[in-house]
Amino acid sequence: MILALVVALIAAGVVVAAVVVLSNRSKSHKPAKSSVVSGATNHRTNSRSVLVKPSDVTVSVLNGTDLNGLAKQVSDKLGAEGFVKGAVTNATNQTQTTSIVAYAAPANRADALAVAQYLKLSANTVQAVNASTKQVACTASPQGCSSLVYVTVGSDLSTAQ
Repeated sequence: MILALVVALIAAGVVVAAVVVLSNRSKSHKPAKSSVVSGATNHRTNSRSVLVKPSDVTVSVLNGTDLNGLAKQVSDKLGAEGFVKGAVTNATNQTQTTSIVAYAAPANRADALAVAQYLKLSANTVQAVNASTKQVACTASPQGCSSLVYVTVGSDLSTAQ
């Protein structure tokens, strides 16, 4: 009798866990601001969850367009979400049509994916930072040298702000 009760309880627990997992998997999830304030935010990237704490991620933003103030707008938006503001400056190329979210080291790729998600950019925009982008950010501000993520804003974000 006790064995049957234990087996029934275990089976019920498995069913509940499966329902929770399936219901969370089917939801489109944009992290709430309160999650950012409380510390950690769960970001969905390529069907796996990655834990990113915005307050641990410094983001430099470079304007790759001729639209004045676009890098500052993007930087302010990310700052409001809890990311640490890095350098804000102009990119060398001012004809960028597609934004790029670059990471400083492979260990920072999840951070870059989280930034891309906040900006409603696809994972295809995420790549390793190139030396010239990092140099421009470093020249603009000391925070540019220590950034984990570098966003070069293209005209695709000019209407999203």
